[in-house]
Amino acid sequence: MNIHYAWSTFTDLALHDLHDILQLRQQVFILEQASFYPDIDGNDPVALHLTARDDDGTLRGCLRLLPPGTTNRRPAIGRLAISKSSRGLRLGNRMMAEGIRKARRLYADRTVYISAQQHLVPFYTELGFTPRGEPYDEDGILHVDMLLPARDTVAGGTQPESRARMEKK
Repeated sequence: MNIHYAWSTFTDLALHDLHDILQLRQQVFILEQASFYPDIDGNDPVALHLTARDDDGTLRGCLRLLPPGTTNRRPAIGRLAISKSSRGLRLGNRMMAEGIRKARRLYADRTVYISAQQHLVPFYTELGFTPRGEPYDEDGILHVDMLLPARDTVAGGTQPESRARMEKK
């Protein structure tokens, strides 16, 4: 399956793109995880949105990158959602690698923040993030704050974009 990645500002998103993003996030975070929370939180208009679509145009994954000062003093990657039919294909790894690459390009001297669901801490640790603090409840799911230090490499000493290319092979 070929996946096509695209970054967009909120104002550059076509209405069908916004619809697909909100629908996927609703499916994953609200319905599948039974976490009833306000997904439309007012941060999407300032975020950069990454979409991953297949050759047919089906949205397979999305995430957003928030600038420093939005929800945290650091740039933050969040709302990573992968469609059920696309799980197990390492799409989440590739999307996070792209998110890290974009954060590094825009905010090279800044530590990157994520609020990770506790069961996904090993996934994010492999990408170079380190847990900070104790787990906390966020919308009925335990989360842990995690940080990726302000440097040019992720775990394993590879550049995020190189890692993404390796995973596509």
